[in-house]
Amino acid sequence: MSESRSIIVRIVALLAVLVLLVSACSGDDADVGAEPVADAEAMDDAEPMDDAEAMDDAEPMDDAEPMADAEPITLGYVVAGDSQDGGFYQGQIDAATRAAEVHGWEVIVIDQVNPGAAQEAFQNLARQ
Repeated sequence: MSESRSIIVRIVALLAVLVLLVSACSGDDADVGAEPVADAEAMDDAEPMDDAEAMDDAEPMDDAEPMADAEPITLGYVVAGDSQDGGFYQGQIDAATRAAEVHGWEVIVIDQVNPGAAQEAFQNLARQ
């Protein structure tokens, strides 16, 4: 009985090693069908586009007439860290808040969200 158990343990260990090897050696599916990246020399030869060229295809915006029937926009922002950390998370929230102020949007910030509870946090935010 112990000999058959030893064989089973060895087979399971071999299968585990094979699975790890296959997963480590497999390519990223995101790269399938992607265009190859141009080399640096080809990029150096390209002429930069000036602002006038870039704006030729753009449609003019008429800011004189606000949309009277538009619903107010609320920007919801969920972050895992502290909104007052003085660094990464606070920088994201400050930038989102400034953008919302420029456009006249309301901002709801939910911070210190446990990654395991993120789905619930997003659902609660959507209900608001």
